[in-house]
Amino acid sequence: MALNRSAALEYAAKYWNKPCSDGYFMLSDKAVRISQKRKELKAPESDGWEARFVPEFSSDGHMVGESAVFQKPNGDEILIHGWDGLADCAHYICQCLKTGNVSVHEMSVPKLVKKLRAQSDVKTLGMKLSRTAAQQIIDLGVFKGGDVIVYFNIDPQGDYGGKADYTHSTLFLGIDSSGVGRIACHTICRHQHLPKNEEWWLKDGRYAYTLIHFTAGDRVANDADHFQGWWKIEYFGRTEYYRFDTSGRVRWTSKAPKAASDRIESGAKNLGHWFRETRQVLIAWQSTGTAERWAAVGKQNKYDIKVNQHKGTATKLFT
Repeated sequence: MALNRSAALEYAAKYWNKPCSDGYFMLSDKAVRISQKRKELKAPESDGWEARFVPEFSSDGHMVGESAVFQKPNGDEILIHGWDGLADCAHYICQCLKTGNVSVHEMSVPKLVKKLRAQSDVKTLGMKLSRTAAQQIIDLGVFKGGDVIVYFNIDPQGDYGGKADYTHSTLFLGIDSSGVGRIACHTICRHQHLPKNEEWWLKDGRYAYTLIHFTAGDRVANDADHFQGWWKIEYFGRTEYYRFDTSGRVRWTSKAPKAASDRIESGAKNLGHWFRETRQVLIAWQSTGTAERWAAVGKQNKYDIKVNQHKGTATKLFT
């Protein structure tokens, strides 16, 4: 079934700072069952104890971790587990997506990435992109609330001892009224701008970003047959050649085709995804984060384009 974005987002809002509805939260090596901890710590729900994740702050006001606790409305707390070893981000994402009709169950972030990317209703719009490149793809507007952002650690002093791997996953909430993108996640818990004034997800030098987009809600390109085939792209003193297919994929090459039947050798480095919007074509290039906008110029086979911020033209070949 297609992702029900509103259901996934509603679940994310309800459980952003507390354990999920299945009654567990994850450590790096095992699951913690809330009902069992209630018995061990003498914190029955009937007495007003609610399981929560509470942030920990440094002396200068920055979040440095969080703890899982039982908490009463009056502020009383019983510690369930401290910051060391908490690792509930993938579990939270899976529960949000499950509520939105996407069945995936994986506690490991790298394995979650692999499973999501293998689904037929998913397009990876960016793979291990820089902050700037990821923002370019976000700014195209095709990445929507309910899609998933995964963090790949590139900091030698970063997550898990500087391990070069996927270490964090978040649910994209969309762009807020101030024009800023927002996320929801566990470990450390975030939702919209909460905790108060929490910054946006993009950080230079710490992570590369993979953008996983569900096709639910994408506009059907009724003129996909027209775009299928070869186009000559000229911009910023460069000439390239694109080949579109009707599934929403596009590939590029610097080698001019000799016939309409020519193909481009496939590979992750030359793969993009194209989207048809009203009077526009939008392209997200997976490995570079290059973002393109095409606008018709009166002729069906020619478009004015912007490749990132560079102006150019696209002309249909073999018409």
